[in-house]
Amino acid sequence: NVAHLQLHRRARALGRLAKALEVGEGTEGAILLSVGTMVNVLVPLLHQAIVEGRGGEGASGGHGEREDSGASGKEANVAEASVRVLGLLARRLPWSQYRQLLARFMRSMRNATRASSEDGAGKDGKGKGAIRAVCAILENFHFLSKGGTAAV
Repeated sequence: NVAHLQLHRRARALGRLAKALEVGEGTEGAILLSVGTMVNVLVPLLHQAIVEGRGGEGASGGHGEREDSGASGKEANVAEASVRVLGLLARRLPWSQYRQLLARFMRSMRNATRASSEDGAGKDGKGKGAIRAVCAILENFHFLSKGGTAAV
């Protein structure tokens, strides 16, 4: 249902996926995903929803309220849920794939801001989704050594 035509079904499917990913591995209700499935299937679907969608624009900060109830509000809900799932996936990735994921969304962010500055419309929000995705990826950085410093 993540790629369903109806936006509200996509948002619900992403919410269920996020809930299953939050449970944690080794507990009842947890889902096991291979790195290949995460990188080759889920990340491209999430990337499309985040970067090509409205990127969360129109959402009211994730408090469950929408500015409008039309398709744009539903697109914002899908983008917001996609960012949440992306962060949870980033938490499970090994270093090389984590770095590639971060680089992919940094590139998307750079391209969106470059395109909006060339168009002369610097405040159109095209890069908001990519910025939120980069923040979610960085918030789920899980490579800390025993001393509490980043192990890179």
